Amino acid sequence: MRTGIASVAAIMAVAGASQGQVVNPSFENPGFPNVFDAWGQFGGNIGPDLDELILDGDVAVKIFGQFIGARNDSGLFQTVGAANPGEIWEAEINVGHITGDELQPGAKAFLSLVFIDGNGVNLFDEAIDALQPGDPVDTYLNRTVSAVAPLGTAEVQIVIGFSQEEATSDVNGDTTIDAGDQAGGAAHYDLAAINFISANNPIPFRNGSFENGVFGREFESWTAFGNGIGNVGQNFEVPNSDGDAACFIFGQFNGAANDSGVFQGVPAAAGENWEASVKVQPNPGDELASGNVAVLSLVYLDAAGNVLSDNPMTVADDTTPSGSFVDHSVSAVAPAGTAEAQIVLLLSQAEPTSDVNGDTVIDGGDQAVGAIIFDEANLEIAAAGGPCADQNGDGMITPTDFTAWIANFNANNPDADVNRDGSVTPTDFTAWINAFNNGIASGVTCN
Repeated sequence: MRTGIASVAAIMAVAGASQGQVVNPSFENPGFPNVFDAWGQFGGNIGPDLDELILDGDVAVKIFGQFIGARNDSGLFQTVGAANPGEIWEAEINVGHITGDELQPGAKAFLSLVFIDGNGVNLFDEAIDALQPGDPVDTYLNRTVSAVAPLGTAEVQIVIGFSQEEATSDVNGDTTIDAGDQAGGAAHYDLAAINFISANNPIPFRNGSFENGVFGREFESWTAFGNGIGNVGQNFEVPNSDGDAACFIFGQFNGAANDSGVFQGVPAAAGENWEASVKVQPNPGDELASGNVAVLSLVYLDAAGNVLSDNPMTVADDTTPSGSFVDHSVSAVAPAGTAEAQIVLLLSQAEPTSDVNGDTVIDGGDQAVGAIIFDEANLEIAAAGGPCADQNGDGMITPTDFTAWIANFNANNPDADVNRDGSVTPTDFTAWINAFNNGIASGVTCN
C-alpha cells in the first residue's frame, strides 16, 4: 500500500539559508547505468519505491542490506558543486521505514556530508545515523548534518546509504552463522538537498586520535605520504592511548632513505604561537632499530603552499622503550606571510649501508625494521600574544594603526610594547614599522 506524506512544505521549512543545486532531489528521473539520474551508487539492493512510502512526487528510494554475511554498505551519492574552505554546508534527507519491513537491530540508514579536494579525493566526512531500529514507522523523518569545509576543499557531496552489520549469531536457527542471520528491514529516502549556510568560519583541527577513516584516504582529515606499500595506516590492533585506533607507520624498505607519515593543516596568521603535540610509542616487539627515527614537526606555509618554517623534533629512536605512550610537543611563532600551520608526524628510515641480511646485496632488505605508533595528536594556538602592527584591534593592518600606536605610546599602554622588551619606549616605533611592513597583526613576538 502506498503511503503519501502531505507535509512536504513543513519539512522543507527547516532547510538552511540557501539550497544547493541537487539534481533529481526527489529521485523522479531514472538513470542508466545507475538507477537514478545524476546519482552515483555503491553496493547493491538499491531501487525505486513506487508505492510504499512516498514524500514528494511519485518515486522514492528504497535500500536494504546485501545479505553477504559480512558488514556491507549500499547507497547513493551526488557531488553538488563548488565549495570553499571555511564554509558551512548542510546535507539533508528525509528517511523512513514501514510496518512489516522496519529496520532490525544491526541495520541502519545514514546521511553523510563529504568535502572533496580538487583531485577528487575525499578530505572530510561528517556522517550521522539517519534511521535506526525503533524509530517511528510509516512516516518520514527529516535529518540534517552540517560541517565546516577543511583546507583544500573544492567540492561538496551528499551521501545517503544503508549499513548492515556482520552476522554474529545464529538468528534463523539453521546452526550456521551466515548471510541469513543478518538484519532485515529497508530504508526509504526522498527529497534530498544540500544547503549552504555561511562562509569564513574557523576551520577546526580534527581526528587527532585517528578514529575516523574516510573513503580513499588512510585517515579522515589527514594526508598520508610515503605510503607506497601500505606502511602508513589506521590500526585497531596495536596499543592506543585514546579510543580504538592509532596511526601506525613503518619504513618503505625501498633501498634509499625515505620518510613516511601524515600531516594536517589549519589556517594560521603571522605572529600566532602554535603548538603541535602527540603521544608516541614504539610498537611493542617491533621497536625502532638503529636507522629509524620518529619525528614530530610544526610547519608554517604561505598561501601558495611554500614552506616558510619547519620546526622538527625527534620523538623516538632505537633507544626509546615501548612500555608506554610519551607526550611530546613543539611550538613556534608563525613568521611573516603565514597562511597555514601544519602538524607532521613521520618515520624516517635511513639508507642501508651494509649487507645486514647476508644476501650479498645492499638493498631494502637491509634497512632498519621497527614501527611507530602515534595517537592523540593536536594542533592549537599556544598563546595569542598581544598587538603588533594592528594597534587599534580592528583585525586589519592600515595606516590608522600608526595613530593608534601613538595613542598607546602616550598612554604608556603595554599594547605599544611591540618589541616585547617589557617597556614602552621609542624603540617600539621601529618594531611597529617592521611589523607593519611584514604584515604581522599580533602575536607572542612581532618579528
